[in-house]
Amino acid sequence: MSSPYSVHERPTASDVRSSPGAPTVKPMGYAHIFTSVRTENAAFENDPLLRYVRNAPDARFGDIYRAVAFVAQLVLDVHREEALTIGNGDAFVTYLLKEDPFYGVVFPLLKKLDVFSSPEQHRRRTEWFEKRQVAFKEAFGENLDDMIYLMELATSPQKQGLGYGSKLIQAVTDLADATERRVWLTSSNVANTTFYEHAGFVTLAEFTVGDSNPTWTESPIRVQIMSREPRRPDGLIVSTDMSNLIRRRVPSQR
Repeated sequence: MSSPYSVHERPTASDVRSSPGAPTVKPMGYAHIFTSVRTENAAFENDPLLRYVRNAPDARFGDIYRAVAFVAQLVLDVHREEALTIGNGDAFVTYLLKEDPFYGVVFPLLKKLDVFSSPEQHRRRTEWFEKRQVAFKEAFGENLDDMIYLMELATSPQKQGLGYGSKLIQAVTDLADATERRVWLTSSNVANTTFYEHAGFVTLAEFTVGDSNPTWTESPIRVQIMSREPRRPDGLIVSTDMSNLIRRRVPSQR
């Protein structure tokens, strides 16, 4: 089945159809970044993984590194036109259509300049990253070029329950369907699993962090890697390599 887009043409938010009265999805602009940051902070206040890093016993300044890195990410996402919003930042989604080499420059530089994170925060962040890399390989192998990465989805608590998140994730999956590409994401809050499953995602791999950390006294944090296969207009799944659609658990690294 051929895609309605050429290799030099990519769909945008204007290609996503909205029904009358539905929330209006539009490209995020630079003017929306401040509100989007506030939305993300409020929406992820109790996210298990973020609490794991933020609440290290030797933390002095919360997680300033992540705050700075997130603003940098949003600036890049807006520049690449890979960020959508409803309500000028009240809800937003960011996604990556292909690997951006600029990411490989900006974020390692920010990490080197990070003087705010404590040693334990560094260890916890490294634990998360290394286990995620193992899970990636278990789920997808080495090649992610033909996939869309759903990076961040957030709705202000005051706007939750209005269908904003569903509309935004549909905008991304519509783009994926139009170009016959999988969408993948990571979720560190099991309360969101049903939401993503309703959008067509399945869990391919999972791992835990904090399970062997003596400084963490709460339950280990379960992180899922989920993927959605593209659909045709009639709702049938486009045939791709289905061999990886098996739920796997990555062993704990002790």
